[in-house]
Amino acid sequence: MSRMYTLFAVGVLLSCAAVMAQPVNDNCAQAIPVVNGDTPFSTVGATTDGPAHATCGPDMQVNQDIWFQYTATCTGLVPVLLCTGGVYDSRLAVYNGCNCGALSLIACDDNACQFMGLSAITFSATVGNCYLIRVGGAPGATVADGSLSISCGFAACTPDNPNNCFAANASTGCGNVSCCNTVCTFDPFCCQVQWDGICANEATTMCTNTSVNIVSANPPTAAGNPYQPGQPYADVLDTGMGATVTAGIGATGTLPQGAIQYSPIHVTFSGTISPLPTPANVTVTCTGGSLPCPTVTAVVPGGVNEFLLTLSGGIPPLSCTTITFMGTATGEKLQYRSNPGNVNLDAFGATTQDLLFLVQRINDGSANLTENLARYNVNRSALLPPHVNTQDLLRLVQLLNGVNTTQVFNGTVAAACPP
Repeated sequence: MSRMYTLFAVGVLLSCAAVMAQPVNDNCAQAIPVVNGDTPFSTVGATTDGPAHATCGPDMQVNQDIWFQYTATCTGLVPVLLCTGGVYDSRLAVYNGCNCGALSLIACDDNACQFMGLSAITFSATVGNCYLIRVGGAPGATVADGSLSISCGFAACTPDNPNNCFAANASTGCGNVSCCNTVCTFDPFCCQVQWDGICANEATTMCTNTSVNIVSANPPTAAGNPYQPGQPYADVLDTGMGATVTAGIGATGTLPQGAIQYSPIHVTFSGTISPLPTPANVTVTCTGGSLPCPTVTAVVPGGVNEFLLTLSGGIPPLSCTTITFMGTATGEKLQYRSNPGNVNLDAFGATTQDLLFLVQRINDGSANLTENLARYNVNRSALLPPHVNTQDLLRLVQLLNGVNTTQVFNGTVAAACPP
């Protein structure tokens, strides 16, 4: 989306322009030093001494130019902005080095600010290197007072900025530094004037594929509302590789689940996620199953980069339930399959093979390891250890016979989770 503004004619009395003094930095050899921050300027009385460049505009020239020298204080992005300063169709050029006799153009711009014809350039600088900055205008717009803004990176892009990159706000910038820099490089208005609705839309388009990943999660409890007892979960931390159970309850690498009190769903990200998860930007979809697909009703911050999600209802039995978050890298998602009684996590749901499997796990003691309690404690008992015993075998028999279940399970294949 582009910015559109109504421009009003501005009458400027120029009858005395011919007798006005030239700016002290009218020529390249007279460039004055500037530092990070805002520097007021005027092109009144300036002449044109710099070369034309094809990227500067239709006539390829920065007209009635003035010159500045800038020594980079960092290695990284340096925005040079003319995004404030009134109605002035400016042009801007930046050169590598400060040798006026051998100008090496980095970039030239006409109206990147998308605001009143004002200009901006963001270039990659090396600390200590000297750069020439040339300020002028388009034909017929060569007389102006304005402000040159320079910084090492966009000052409004910091992790301490409370603004959500994906929502408009009355201030500048946002808290996702990478996304903020990306948007402001394209549209400096967002860091210089206001992070408005256009900036938020640009962030949605340009920042959806970020470096933030899901690093850990746990499934919802089957012991408390709204989940039903006797329904162990196979949780799949899926990054786009399909339905293979690479991590789950009892699988290699799964963190201990304690006494299966892990409601609501805890999910931890690799870094700061923007926008922060809310019921509005966390999506739940279900494939298969017979019960309604739940929605996210609440999201509460937990530990560092951790959030706790509450669902409106249980994960449907024999369904693949997928949870995705706005602001994560492409393909990041949580996928859960509710497989009641399927303690061996095979592709066939609860069968007599699960009885044999559970007997073996009780006999060898592995069923009562902390990391396996949620998987093998079929009746969700809260008894003192051992949690898994013959009562779980009896509950599994009930499940196989369809007793006290929300659905009759007779070996039906659970729906595969989509990639």
